[in-house]
Amino acid sequence: MAEALRYPASSLPEPPPAILLFDRRGQSAMVYGGDPLDAPRLRRDLVALDAFAEGLDRP
Repeated sequence: MAEALRYPASSLPEPPPAILLFDRRGQSAMVYGGDPLDAPRLRRDLVALDAFAEGLDRP
């Protein structure tokens, strides 16, 4: 869209940082974004996700 509007690429904003979290089967579990990242929540979710031996849909 930016190209179609002849918007200069150097003026485009940077996207916010994001972390994609996947389960053991490679399925998307959660997307974290923001600046700063909510590290305590990410740690808690990693521990919870580790409890699923076969992925989110097979505890």
